[in-house]
Amino acid sequence: MYFALLALAPIVFGYPMEWFGYVWGIVFVLLFFIGCNNCNLSWQKLDVKKFEKKIFWTGFLIRAVYVILSYWFYVEMNGEPFEFSSADSFCYDNGARFMTENVSELGLSYIINYVFGLDYSDSGYYVYLMVIYFLTGNSILISRIINGAVCAFMCVVIYRLAKRHFSENVSRLAAIFCLFCPYFIFYCGLHLKEVVMTFLLVLFVNSADVLLFENKKWQKWIPLVLCGISLFAFRTVLGTVAFLSFFATLLFSSGKQMSWGKRIMIIVAALGVSFYAASDKIINEVNMVLESAGTDNQQKNMEWRSKRKGGNELAKYAGAAVFAPLIFTIPFPSMVYTEDQENMRLTNGANYVKNIMSFFSIFAIIMMIVSGDWRKYVLILSVTCGYLLVIALSNFAQSGRFHVPVMPFEMMLSAYGVCIITKKQRKFFNMWMVFMFVACIAWQWFKLKGRGMI
Repeated sequence: MYFALLALAPIVFGYPMEWFGYVWGIVFVLLFFIGCNNCNLSWQKLDVKKFEKKIFWTGFLIRAVYVILSYWFYVEMNGEPFEFSSADSFCYDNGARFMTENVSELGLSYIINYVFGLDYSDSGYYVYLMVIYFLTGNSILISRIINGAVCAFMCVVIYRLAKRHFSENVSRLAAIFCLFCPYFIFYCGLHLKEVVMTFLLVLFVNSADVLLFENKKWQKWIPLVLCGISLFAFRTVLGTVAFLSFFATLLFSSGKQMSWGKRIMIIVAALGVSFYAASDKIINEVNMVLESAGTDNQQKNMEWRSKRKGGNELAKYAGAAVFAPLIFTIPFPSMVYTEDQENMRLTNGANYVKNIMSFFSIFAIIMMIVSGDWRKYVLILSVTCGYLLVIALSNFAQSGRFHVPVMPFEMMLSAYGVCIITKKQRKFFNMWMVFMFVACIAWQWFKLKGRGMI
């Protein structure tokens, strides 16, 4: 179907993409579907340690190769190793360079004050990048390869997390899905915070899962608190959703999983830690997020997008009523040329994979609710659905970048959906594929019609 869409879009509408949109799109789609199928079959009989090593080293190799290729690609296309319209990447790079190059002259106290003068929700990545630059001599390439290693290890953590909730087959498939997920590979090649931020969220959820459902010592609080606070320094709303999901798990998880005595003890302890750990900056940014959320602000932003230069006039008709039902599935792939949207065309294959796999995520959630087993998976469901709900009500619902943090959990749910679907139920997937074909074609029309190009 993907190849049919690639061929049909320019024939029906004109405006074909640049060569790189076709090349990267095809590579991402083939790598995911062929890689997942082959590795799932060939790695089934590996013991746990060998499987984890395969996941890490295969993931790291793929990401390292992509980082090097994308580095060369961006230099050839833009004259510098940054993506198209790379304002955020420039800011992170310049800020980290400023700190590493001036720490000896200005002193550590000045650098600390400089960091605290930044937006709190960005300060975490500046500090992370500063440390990497300090150790590597401001190497952009090595910092991205390190992100590839971080992302590869995240796939191993997802396997361990899934294994505590699902079967061995599901947990291995979840890790393999994350291993080949195009979004994770793509963002390793950019100078953005998404990979590190996603890794921290996965660590937080894994630490919370261990603390809540296994008889571990109090030291397990340490990674939970550190990861949780760090999330606020990367994206305020993500830290908020993570902690709210933790409390939701305490309240709604199955009684067989955790006694009420343990729940009450953890709630009291968690509230105490939250009270002392939450700074005024975190509280203020959380309040700002809450004030900016809602359909009114979203609608105003959509209207602004429709009127700005190069904007889409039809964007004003979009909003939560459109985004919410499709939030697991969007963004749709951009397969026609529109001005200043090269990054969207680069990720058309990644978006297509997300569109297809979202069926299994949705199917898994429905089956959890129908079977009454949803309380066993409250932590995973609350993180995933909670964050996506916030995104659906924000100005970034159609931005793939903002979907990245919960993609590991969506891949986990997709793996569960793939493993439990029956032959009779596969007809719904066939219907989904027809719907996706129509939706993708309609999306190309929407992009062009709203810009007056057809």
